[in-house]
Amino acid sequence: MVSNESKERIRLDFLPVSLAPQEYAIFKNPNLSRFTKHGPFTDLKTTQAFIARHNQSGNFFGIYLQNGELIGNCQLVVNQNAKTGEVAYGIAEEYWGMGYGTEALQLLLAYGKRTYALKQIIGVCAAMNVASQKVLQKNGFHYVRVEKNALQKFDVAYDLIYFEKTLSN
Repeated sequence: MVSNESKERIRLDFLPVSLAPQEYAIFKNPNLSRFTKHGPFTDLKTTQAFIARHNQSGNFFGIYLQNGELIGNCQLVVNQNAKTGEVAYGIAEEYWGMGYGTEALQLLLAYGKRTYALKQIIGVCAAMNVASQKVLQKNGFHYVRVEKNALQKFDVAYDLIYFEKTLSN
């Protein structure tokens, strides 16, 4: 568990299915889901299934303010054989531009390095998601490539930008 990974303003911790109403309130927002691989959450049951599925896959965390308020989620998908990982994160729109994504990614990177001794982390975002590109770059990721029309969603093809970061010992 990553609950000991915290900063002054936020912490990463287990996201229980019981917080599905809060998660739904965040991810039903079409402004947020336009940057994710999935569409906006449509109901509470779908949100519960999303949380349960991601909790099973592991390394899925809620992003909480220190007062306990859920403001987003993040995940580290690990390939233990290759010592690599891929990060994903989403923050409630009312908290955009406040540095929470940058802090959450810092915590996720520290967790991956400490827990799995990862050597390299990949970050992928939609080309139109300039804010996410900045979060990755602030955390030391560098541009690798653009994959044209890589994400098909609602009959629209989106370009994806790949970034990577090598973790030192």
